[in-house]
Amino acid sequence: MINVVRDQPAPLSLASLKSYRRPDVIEALHQVFNGKCYLTEKVFDSPKEMEVDHFLTKTERPDLVFDWQNLYVIDQKANKQRPKKTPVGGYLDPCHAEDNVEQEII
Repeated sequence: MINVVRDQPAPLSLASLKSYRRPDVIEALHQVFNGKCYLTEKVFDSPKEMEVDHFLTKTERPDLVFDWQNLYVIDQKANKQRPKKTPVGGYLDPCHAEDNVEQEII
């Protein structure tokens, strides 16, 4: 897991609140996460290989389904294995400056 700076503005299509998988969203996430899965660091050859994950799950926080700050790039296998309920204490957040994930997981 690496620290990530989310320096891209929210893609315009998210404002429609209809899809978080539109090409502009996928491309922006690919750029923000340097073409890597935020959990496994698998490198994606193409944005088409990645899935979009909700850091805070859709079930637990339906109000954040289209929130740009809650969308992350994930590998399909990792997405299927990731718990669908956030554990007590939460997860380290690679986009949050206070969670130095590179230091914490060593």
